[in-house]
Amino acid sequence: SFVEDPLESAEVSLELRGEGTVDLPLDLRSIGPVQVSNRGSMLVGRRHQPELHERAIVPRCQELVSVDQFAVGLKNGHFWLMVLSASPLYLVRPDRSCEELPKDSISDLHSGDQICLGSGVLWRFRGGAQQFDIKM
Repeated sequence: SFVEDPLESAEVSLELRGEGTVDLPLDLRSIGPVQVSNRGSMLVGRRHQPELHERAIVPRCQELVSVDQFAVGLKNGHFWLMVLSASPLYLVRPDRSCEELPKDSISDLHSGDQICLGSGVLWRFRGGAQQFDIKM
């Protein structure tokens, strides 16, 4: 049987959070875990998760969500984020540094990064072994 190299395939998840989201259990405001690889990315937006965006984002923030918002993938063992919408996204690192990302830009993505769509709506990214909070 065919087994992919772990550096070529990994599980990712996204958790929707912020003031612009509805207070729901984690499983009702999350995507994943989803397998991404060198050959396949995960697309996020109203076209791809219509029910999740409808139920988890408050009405006043619905306009922040594009039909095709962004893609997350894996290349050479590193996660990446590509902006698909005309509206810029903001990538917020765990150290609170923030970077504006215009359409068609590609950035490195690390577990714990947050992808901000605008005022009060963001996705927290978890990838690879760090996607679950493991307590020892």
